[in-house]
Amino acid sequence: MPALSLIGNALLAYGPALVLFASFFLHHASLGLLALASAFFALCALLISASLWLLVPGRAELAATASVGQPDPTRPLVPAMLTLVIAVVVQEAVRGVFWLLIRKAEGGILLASESPRSPLHRARLAGAAGYGWALLVALLSHLQPLIESAGPGMRVSPSCRAVPDVFVGSVATVLGFAHQMAWTVVLFHALFLGVPVPGAASGMGGGAAVAAAGSGVLVNRPVLVAYVVVSHLVVSFSSLLQSPSMPGSCAYPLIVSLMLLAVSSVLVVGCVRMSVKKSS
Repeated sequence: MPALSLIGNALLAYGPALVLFASFFLHHASLGLLALASAFFALCALLISASLWLLVPGRAELAATASVGQPDPTRPLVPAMLTLVIAVVVQEAVRGVFWLLIRKAEGGILLASESPRSPLHRARLAGAAGYGWALLVALLSHLQPLIESAGPGMRVSPSCRAVPDVFVGSVATVLGFAHQMAWTVVLFHALFLGVPVPGAASGMGGGAAVAAAGSGVLVNRPVLVAYVVVSHLVVSFSSLLQSPSMPGSCAYPLIVSLMLLAVSSVLVVGCVRMSVKKSS
């Protein structure tokens, strides 16, 4: 692959992460450390998923199919779907454990924060956690294919013969990065509902504050948690829509991802606005 194409695909996949780091996390050391801790928990989640994958029936056939690069229509879908379910459930469970640790240490985080009284305090915590998690997943999923594409020649996508495979992967990576950040913000917002900020005025209880901030989906914890898990499953399952026997099918997962990302973006904006409203 030409050097310019390699640089372009690298910037497409990791450009937003670099911009966020340079414009925000580089100037907020405490949030940078939180992002680093989140990346560690994401790595733990992936390692747990990989260990549980050894228990999936039919994993040998699934691994053999994946290694060929051009799966046939009879590929083992059940082991693939079971693998994705395990990966998603483990990731969201570990993400919830990481929130619990943040909740326990929130008082200390406030002491180290540059703006402890900011109404965006918890939104920043969620954003930092989402950034570290998303960056680790993006690096592990696409960095090796990106490096391999630096060699001579260019491998095309099996399901889109006119498109380089690394380009499709770069688009999927940047969308996955945005999804991971959005899921973290929405999940943390849901789990923080009714939980008062340490040191905040106690004139209004947690439940009353939530009621005063608004009603609807943004104050419904089970709905928000279910959305995170279900949307994560849908995005993961959409990767199974690609098939060499269906020309242009490489676009199907990207379309599904874009549609769900639009919904997640609306929820993220609503969560941030609600955080500001509760603190005002």
